[in-house]
Amino acid sequence: MFDVFVGEVHCPGCGSAMRANIQTYVRADDADGSSLVVGTSLDPKQLTSGRLVRLAYTQIAEPKDGTIRILDVWPCTQCNTDQWAMTTITDARVQSIEAVKLTQPIFERANFISDINGDILAEAISKEPGMPTVEVLRKNLPPG
Repeated sequence: MFDVFVGEVHCPGCGSAMRANIQTYVRADDADGSSLVVGTSLDPKQLTSGRLVRLAYTQIAEPKDGTIRILDVWPCTQCNTDQWAMTTITDARVQSIEAVKLTQPIFERANFISDINGDILAEAISKEPGMPTVEVLRKNLPPG
């Protein structure tokens, strides 16, 4: 089962304002399909780096100062494209959900990326087969 991060965003592709629904596994066994909106409190024990990596995320950088930033995709229903979003969790509370254009600076701000979506993107842009996902994205995402 999974929950859904839900936030009001503007699509970077078409500019439409809409509600993004982003599947998340941060609550794993406790997930029940809940909408996790800005302000939702989470169990800090569920937000350790090792646990997030085991669940469905690839680590980019170790979180600092109680803040975790997760990159994942959401579908824009207006332009029918998948777009990226960054969900920020601070002190075990969902602080923000923002649509982002995935560039090197945005990637470097994040701590985790959805493993499946990160792998798909890395495979699509890789110039060197077999390179780890994080390395591929660091080297090949567009500069800010």
